[in-house]
Amino acid sequence: MRAKIFLIILMSLYIDNSLFSQSNDCLKDFDYLVKKIQADYPGYLELLD
Repeated sequence: MRAKIFLIILMSLYIDNSLFSQSNDCLKDFDYLVKKIQADYPGYLELLD
């Protein structure tokens, strides 16, 4: 009986976590955005100096 309850709780925690997890790679999206800004923004290199 306890094993069934533990298994149900464990499965519900796993399902809950997988429902709210991100499905894309944020770092890849951020790198794309930085490259796009570097290419389109005139004076970007002077701004960093």
